[in-house]
Amino acid sequence: MRMKKNGILITGLIILFGIGYVYLLAGQCGVLQENSDQLREREAYLVTLQNNYINLSGLKQEQTDLTAQAAELDLTVPKNLVKPDMMVFIFNLAKDSGINSQNLTFEEMKDEGSYSSLAMNFSCTGPTAKIYAFVERLRKVSQYNLALDSIQVTEGEEDTAAARIRIIAYGYKE
Repeated sequence: MRMKKNGILITGLIILFGIGYVYLLAGQCGVLQENSDQLREREAYLVTLQNNYINLSGLKQEQTDLTAQAAELDLTVPKNLVKPDMMVFIFNLAKDSGINSQNLTFEEMKDEGSYSSLAMNFSCTGPTAKIYAFVERLRKVSQYNLALDSIQVTEGEEDTAAARIRIIAYGYKE
């Protein structure tokens, strides 16, 4: 009987250890699953980082190339013929003169030896007197070397007119 009792006790202990082991193993399977999911996420993130690094390297090279091109362009265009500044200046001068700017187009810059010239065509509308006042103010500009090449004013109704003005800007090379 004692032997039977020991056998039952050993069997019970083995079953308890087995259940405990299975319980611990099942818990570890959940942890292993979480770790493998986390590993997959990290690998996908690593691939994204590697792609971004390749893109960044390409962008750095492109930035270097564009910086070199910008420096080269800075040497070819005289500082006083920078188009955006001149365009804003002319539009603001027209606005201050009380006329409506229509458009401003630039032609190709011409190399004239020691200086460069840039022709512009400016269209506007407004009262005739204000257009002529704008032209007079444009002639007296000291910020840029401007010359009026031609002015075409078309009279409209009730003292309104449309004007096309051809302006040439000159810039000396440094």
